[in-house]
Amino acid sequence: MSFNLVENSWIKVRGLDGGSSELGLRGLLLRAHEIEGLVDDSPLCWAAELRLLVALAHRVMNGPKDDSDWEKAWQTVRFDASAVDAYLARWRERFELLDGPLPFYQTRLVATGAEPNEAAKLGLELPSTGNGALLFNHRLEVSFSPAEAARQLIAHQVFSFGGLMTPWPGHPETKSGNADAPMARAAHVFLRGRNLFETILLNMVCYDPDFDKPHGTAAGDCPAWERPTGMTARQRRTPTGLLDLLTWQSRAIELVPEQVDGKVHISRAVILGGDCLAPGYSLYQSDTEPFAAYRKLNKDDTYVPIALDPDRVVWRQGLALLASGASKLPFRHPSVLEARAQRIKSSDIDLSDLSLVAPLDIIGTASEAPNSKVKMWRHEQLFLPMALLLDRDLLEDVHIALDKAEKAGRALSSSYTWGALAHKGPDGKPDERDAKRLASAYACPETYWASLDLAFRQFLLALPANSSEAGAAWEQAVHDVACRSFERSMTSFDQGQYLVAKAQAESNFRWKLFAAIHPERVSVPKTKPKGSRNV
Repeated sequence: MSFNLVENSWIKVRGLDGGSSELGLRGLLLRAHEIEGLVDDSPLCWAAELRLLVALAHRVMNGPKDDSDWEKAWQTVRFDASAVDAYLARWRERFELLDGPLPFYQTRLVATGAEPNEAAKLGLELPSTGNGALLFNHRLEVSFSPAEAARQLIAHQVFSFGGLMTPWPGHPETKSGNADAPMARAAHVFLRGRNLFETILLNMVCYDPDFDKPHGTAAGDCPAWERPTGMTARQRRTPTGLLDLLTWQSRAIELVPEQVDGKVHISRAVILGGDCLAPGYSLYQSDTEPFAAYRKLNKDDTYVPIALDPDRVVWRQGLALLASGASKLPFRHPSVLEARAQRIKSSDIDLSDLSLVAPLDIIGTASEAPNSKVKMWRHEQLFLPMALLLDRDLLEDVHIALDKAEKAGRALSSSYTWGALAHKGPDGKPDERDAKRLASAYACPETYWASLDLAFRQFLLALPANSSEAGAAWEQAVHDVACRSFERSMTSFDQGQYLVAKAQAESNFRWKLFAAIHPERVSVPKTKPKGSRNV
């Protein structure tokens, strides 16, 4: 059975004319300038496919070795057809999905005695044994076409969570100790261009192993399909560089195809523990992973990749995703954003130009600790003025704006609790435990934050041109949204014993809201306003 990813169609794309289709790797690269972008029901597949395409483009271009090379490639507006054909012809056999001694992204395992399991386990969102919550997809029986299997295969290598797994034959110790894929729990931050060619190029950093570009990349670095041998056992190792990390094989997998009525289906697969990062290896210190943002974990300068918070909209984490290592904030943005910012800076473009905006795709997952079940996935877009990556003052403005919104949100929550304290317990006294439960029933923080979404995006876009006006507009938006949220939640207190509590809650709320938005105009009083209390 042959299904070669070079010629056979398997990647879903949308053309600039709006039409959707599927393409193989060769067709996709040759027509990338005619394609708007990737499309996939699963954001995990979307992110994994783009990582793969970036690694492939680095190989086809043999670079770019520096910003000058990158600029020349950008000016060509398309991939060089002869370079694409030459590279894919050389490695064509290694892109066989179901045939050959070393099928794509796989290891021959059945011959060693490994037992196949459900292929559905490849899809973190799909129903399978051990993942019965059916959070996203309710297909009862999962059987993949070769194209579907290819997409799920590469996504599983990028987003698989650690834990107990089927052990390697003859190695019972490999049942446990299986690590997460390096970027499984991290937020991926991608730049998006006007077409797929631009998107791929925008997500390429300078690559020259002879000069340690990017840092941690050595001679001999190569993508998974160029490695001369497959896995023979689970191992802990240090990535050889960028391409190794982009195509990291976190699992040893073998698809088991079947032919039914002349069609190939994959309903079974072997999935074992694969490569794990060596003890002590740090994505931050190696500085090789281009799509991760980092936050400072402690005073010892330990940084870890930022994960998406299931309880927060993505833009609330915007500061963490945007802050540069040069700022005083405990964050560092992805190196792919740093590369883009430096290329713009060297071009002498006016950074206050409102048209200089970079669309970002932010993708990530979260799991239910301590197991590996997926709790949520998220794919959101954020339009980022590039000036924010180069101007520390503007970045500080974002920090202040987010802080004001957070404090206004806390003012809402505490005021809800204050109002609910009118609820009396059996002894006729306020029951704080019941009050907090009642307050949480009426409080809708999701509504508050969702209502600020558009205002924050407008604030970001307006900030480079006039930070004062943008800040004032944001403060007004936070004030108005918070007040509407408060009034909406207090409608249930318009009766009897709650009327006094409502008035006191409003006094508490108004004071805390003013302090949140205008901290420079508030001096902490020796006694708080009548009707306020710590809750």
